[in-house]
Amino acid sequence: MKAYELYKALQSGTENIPASQIKLLFCEILGRDFAMLMCSDDDISAALVNQCISARDALIGGKPLAHILSYTYFLGRKFTVTQDVLIPRPETELLVWTLLEEYKGFERLNVLDMCSGSGAIGVSLCAEHPEWCVTLCDISPKALEVSKANAEGLCKGSPVFILSDMFQSVQGRFDLIVSNPPYIRHGDIATLETSVRDFEPHLALDGGDDGLDFYRIIAQSAPYHLNNNGRLALEIGRDEGEDVKSILAENGFCNIEVKKDLAGEDRFVFCTYPCNTKE
Repeated sequence: MKAYELYKALQSGTENIPASQIKLLFCEILGRDFAMLMCSDDDISAALVNQCISARDALIGGKPLAHILSYTYFLGRKFTVTQDVLIPRPETELLVWTLLEEYKGFERLNVLDMCSGSGAIGVSLCAEHPEWCVTLCDISPKALEVSKANAEGLCKGSPVFILSDMFQSVQGRFDLIVSNPPYIRHGDIATLETSVRDFEPHLALDGGDDGLDFYRIIAQSAPYHLNNNGRLALEIGRDEGEDVKSILAENGFCNIEVKKDLAGEDRFVFCTYPCNTKE
């Protein structure tokens, strides 16, 4: 089978899948540029044809492209992903860019990435600023292994990794604590898209009955791990802005800002912990 014949065959039954995903899958498995493949008259081996068809079928069945390829791109960097971590989203890229802008020019910064998953946030910050001290924390040993692998391939710095149920094993204080914690309401898990519900770890999705369990933990514990006037940056569900803002205010945070993503939805909360209010 020729490459152009295979590509046409791969498009069968994929009406609900973005064409860009089929194209990327095709090029990645065959290991060549799309234009070169379409112009080539070489025969594709039966093994590669079967691999492409199997991957296409998995995509139709709801398996995320990132899991089929075992990687995704985040801020232009290639991150390994497995079914043990949440696939990094574009919204989280905006969170990282916002932090990079806020801390532009800082030669030293002590950062904690809580619920680090694949390490997309912490590793990206470390890759941009190897001079910063970045700590990544997660409850899942398998998730930490993924983030360590990403750090080894992408960081020139030396991030620290902590296996911990939230702040239980975390020591010391930080200038910035950033987190994209689980925030889906428990009852909403069953209504998620197949690609999320059946393939991504519920441990990284389930935020309890109202989706706010982890924000309460962070709001209560972060003050004991922030330096004076330390910053907290959180990703949130699109309808959770006011609730998270209230939780933070109740726990002594100030300068609380709810910011929107590129779709105009509430997506991030930034705040400061006042000086000398807790020791």
